[in-house]
Amino acid sequence: MPFFSVIIPTKARPAMVDIALHSLHHQTFSDFEVIVTDDYDDEALSCKPIVEKYQDERFVYVHPPDEPVLGMCGNWEYGLQFAKGRYIGFMQDKMYMYAESLQSLHTCIMQEEFPDMVNWGWDFYDLNTKDDGSLGGVLYRQDWTGTWEQREPEGEIQKKLEFSQGNYQFPGGIPGSGSLLGGIIKNEILQRVKYRYGNVFNFFNPDYGPPLLLLSEVESLIFHHNHLFVAIPLQSSEGLRHSVSYEAACQFQQLSPCGVERLQYATVPYLRITNTNMISADYNYTMFLLGREDRCQEENVLCGILRDAASVRYEQQEYYEQENASLKKFCHDRGIPFVALPLHSEEASSQSSTESSLKGYLKNFFFKYIPRRFQPSLRNHFISHDHWLYCHSPKESIIRDGKGR
Repeated sequence: MPFFSVIIPTKARPAMVDIALHSLHHQTFSDFEVIVTDDYDDEALSCKPIVEKYQDERFVYVHPPDEPVLGMCGNWEYGLQFAKGRYIGFMQDKMYMYAESLQSLHTCIMQEEFPDMVNWGWDFYDLNTKDDGSLGGVLYRQDWTGTWEQREPEGEIQKKLEFSQGNYQFPGGIPGSGSLLGGIIKNEILQRVKYRYGNVFNFFNPDYGPPLLLLSEVESLIFHHNHLFVAIPLQSSEGLRHSVSYEAACQFQQLSPCGVERLQYATVPYLRITNTNMISADYNYTMFLLGREDRCQEENVLCGILRDAASVRYEQQEYYEQENASLKKFCHDRGIPFVALPLHSEEASSQSSTESSLKGYLKNFFFKYIPRRFQPSLRNHFISHDHWLYCHSPKESIIRDGKGR
């Protein structure tokens, strides 16, 4: 039995899987397995040749059946059946690890005498989109402290239900405690969840949906302060598509294992738009499933919905009217003033995109053309005290220096 099972669900991203596997192939800790579950539609985009290229017996490649269509959560669930590790966790195909990550995690587990679950955050690698097809970019990384803290599972459940400032995310955009993305859990606990409830990922989102269910099953919980993963934000991500398009959101919900019916549990029932409302549906459903009366904090969820709705495009006017009708009914039932959903502004979106592109250009210019010996002092004086590193490929950044940076 390997100590860790790392499951990488993927679809049509062989170049990203190559980066992820490169980082795992070079881990300083060796007792682990990797399951790549590749739900491709086009065989030309299969990552099987990438997996085979490494000739690493710890790497297992699986391809789910073409029918039925699994969707994102289904692909995560499919990968679980192949995991044999003592601890199981997931890594997105657009993520990679530092070479010392699994060793750091193993050290924590040993010192804490095998906790039920461990979570952590991640750094970010921004691709230089100006170079077509290039993997060059900037890594924004934090120092490693080699420290962690014990957390109370029930307290983490309450934090998630609160939706502080309307946000379901935690600093850095991470799911936080209880997630299997940026987290590992004992195999036997996952088996217990599957036995009791049928599936682990019967939710809209595989990273944000299950945490309350998993937190209800664990007794000992650790949050590691080291950022053990690095995320590569991609404009083509599924999460981004259904966050900015009404039709994409509807399609995403229909393909989810829980189906559109899950929205009856949402803070604003049957409102199709925003991840905030979908996650409130998953959280409220979990509380119902557990026989508990706790629900998401409605005022904070509503705040998040109104904020996120400003980014949504409605392909037809009637979609916008339908969504407002759902929100209006919610406000009427609660006896609170109705506030219409904001309409997406192309001008604001264009301005934001221009500003983002300009910032990206300036950052990449800094790292490409300023001599390295001058970069630390200039960076600290003008830009940031975080550790920024320009790389021609994410593969260059998996080895941290001897100071743990």
